Amino acid sequence: MAHILVIDDEKQIRATIVDLLLLEGHDVSEAENGHDGLAKIYQHSPDLVVCDIMMPDIDGYEVLKLVRQSATPFSTAPFIFLTAKTDRTAQRLGMNLGADDYLTKPFDVSDLYQAVNTALVKRATYIQEVNERLKKLQQSGISVSSHEYLTPLTSILGGTEFLYLYGDSMNAEQQKEILHSVIQASKRLERSIQNFLLFQKVQTGVARFEGYERYHSLQDSIAKAIDRVIERFPGRAQDIIVQVDAITPTMDYEYVEKILLEILDNALKFSPQGVSVLVEGERADTEYILRIHDRGHGFPDSYIPEIGAFRQFDRAIYEQQGTGLGLYLVRSLLEMYGGRVTIDTAVGHGTTVEIVFPCTST
Repeated sequence: MAHILVIDDEKQIRATIVDLLLLEGHDVSEAENGHDGLAKIYQHSPDLVVCDIMMPDIDGYEVLKLVRQSATPFSTAPFIFLTAKTDRTAQRLGMNLGADDYLTKPFDVSDLYQAVNTALVKRATYIQEVNERLKKLQQSGISVSSHEYLTPLTSILGGTEFLYLYGDSMNAEQQKEILHSVIQASKRLERSIQNFLLFQKVQTGVARFEGYERYHSLQDSIAKAIDRVIERFPGRAQDIIVQVDAITPTMDYEYVEKILLEILDNALKFSPQGVSVLVEGERADTEYILRIHDRGHGFPDSYIPEIGAFRQFDRAIYEQQGTGLGLYLVRSLLEMYGGRVTIDTAVGHGTTVEIVFPCTST
């Protein structure tokens, strides 16, 4: 059964609730005030908290607020509030903070059991859904990353072995062609590994601490990103049209270049050669809105909420080189600095990616 924590400064009510829940077979802890309740939450990570609202020092609202704000496994634990108040304003405040249910004192035993069972079922469903998403993510990550690591590695090994065995019988142009494919495969593998390492840093929070206050102008960052993306798409430099102001994003320049590289790479990858990609922007106070428009194949709006780590779309139709981490990293890096990204797309009409950078006021 579940581990339930009961927080109430009224000893008799607290004891009654504890006894009733014990009769149902639950593992029950108790706390006589908000301070003690928070300590017990951190100590035991309960599956459910039944908490009085009106308590001295720290009331139930503050307990819930602190729990929801904590970056801990129990931050999503369901809360059932006990209250003598019946007004809608008080209940709405609790719901806005993330409460799951209310019991008004005095309450029937059946009401307590129903509220507890409903909250626990909801909790179990949530945990199951999270586990399923994690399982899919792991399976997707293993599948995609295996492809992205093994495919270029096969090209590298095959090309170098071919040169080793038959290089003497090949002319310089033939050797150069094979070496070029080896170099391209090596760069693809390098980028996949770099993205995975950055993904790990984002997930663990290390990326935020490694982002130094090294600011470069947006024009410089765009130019460097274009130079890098053109290595993968030679002959397409003229397809990229840049119309931006002289501003400086207040983000580490390496992260800015990474963001631009991923978006420009997608824009060229999914639009035909000779079709322009427009990079334009405008200032909005201490932010700069950069838009990158392409006229590629686009994708359905329904895909946008699903953008995440190791998520690729329509791979059976389009050969995409990448682990699916690009847009996830773009969003994560921007959010670390208070920026954001939105995507407007339609099948057959292209995609517009809007990036909002925090920037200096001058």
